[in-house]
Amino acid sequence: MILARMVMRYLFSLVILLGVCLSGCVKEGEEEPDVVTVCSPVPVLEVTTLDGHTFSTRPPLTGEMLIIFFNTDCSDCRKELPLIQKYYESTLKLPADARPQLICISREEDAASVSAYWAEHNLTMPVAAAAGRYPYSLFANSGIPRVYLIENGIISAISDSIQNIFSNEK
Repeated sequence: MILARMVMRYLFSLVILLGVCLSGCVKEGEEEPDVVTVCSPVPVLEVTTLDGHTFSTRPPLTGEMLIIFFNTDCSDCRKELPLIQKYYESTLKLPADARPQLICISREEDAASVSAYWAEHNLTMPVAAAAGRYPYSLFANSGIPRVYLIENGIISAISDSIQNIFSNEK
């Protein structure tokens, strides 16, 4: 368990380094896809999941959290959601105090549509529906799926895939 945690920290460091190196590749005049970047504090948001629980990023935050933005009409999101579900199920085997918090938040998709998709695909991970671009707009201007890894209130990795969050492969 300790060795796995050390490996994960090492991989996170590699992902962060790669993100910093690639962040200089955006051409002048292009809109930056992310509003926040690695090392930014997580924006404060509060959403209600479809099952009525509140998810909040109000400080103080401790531990790890994953925030995933998606839309079920997005083909890349439809490919990513089963991978996120598999990861979520694996975290349920951890002691409660060692589990990262995880929330999937729709972008421009209402609760009825998200709920129907979750039921049809037997997804059990926490989900909140946002019919508009808020709270997505606190994090990014464009691009889904978006996966944000937050450690102790600071964004430590950003990717379009949960697999990229936990590996240095792109």
